[in-house]
Amino acid sequence: GSLFNELLNVYQENLNHIEKSVNNLQKGDFETEGFNLPGKYATISDGIETLRSSMLMIEKDISRFSSAFDNGNLNLHVDSAKYKGGFADIIEMMDKGIESVSNPVKIMLIGIADFAEGKIPTLNDENQFKGDFRRMIQHLNQIVNVSKMRGDDINSLIRSAEEGILDARGDPTKYPGYHGNILSGINKILDAYISPINVSAEYIDRISKGDLPPKITDA
Repeated sequence: GSLFNELLNVYQENLNHIEKSVNNLQKGDFETEGFNLPGKYATISDGIETLRSSMLMIEKDISRFSSAFDNGNLNLHVDSAKYKGGFADIIEMMDKGIESVSNPVKIMLIGIADFAEGKIPTLNDENQFKGDFRRMIQHLNQIVNVSKMRGDDINSLIRSAEEGILDARGDPTKYPGYHGNILSGINKILDAYISPINVSAEYIDRISKGDLPPKITDA
């Protein structure tokens, strides 16, 4: 009887170790190592230990992702090769999720940096993104298009001035909102400078033909 009781005690002790290890996993405790059990129990204990170590690695990699994002590091990637089966799939999906966020953000950063340096960024293919990311790239492309259009209009006005075409003006109606106001302001500045020049040119032409014009009274 004592031998049988001793046998039951061994079984119970091993089962208690297994239960404790499983309970630790259920509580999210991946730091506490399991027990190395003998014989057939080793298959169970080894499986639990593999699961624990995999979950611990995932926990640490998720923490690395979170820390990298908090510090503005958008280039972090995790090697899924160190995982097996579904665990590798989890890491690969996380990696793809990070890329889906970081790629449009990187494009925006490059665009903002180009504007800050006085350069016009290149247009980006907005169709490769979805949802809010697509709208974000669309807005960047809209700014790029407006900047290009405004630059072309200003260059056209400069060429007209160089060629003596003093009545050339930009069309503010093709611009949205504040951008149209900018071109309207440029037109008003040109009017303020060119109107007296036109009057002077007309008077000089009349005087050269012997026609004495009236005194200019406008301030």
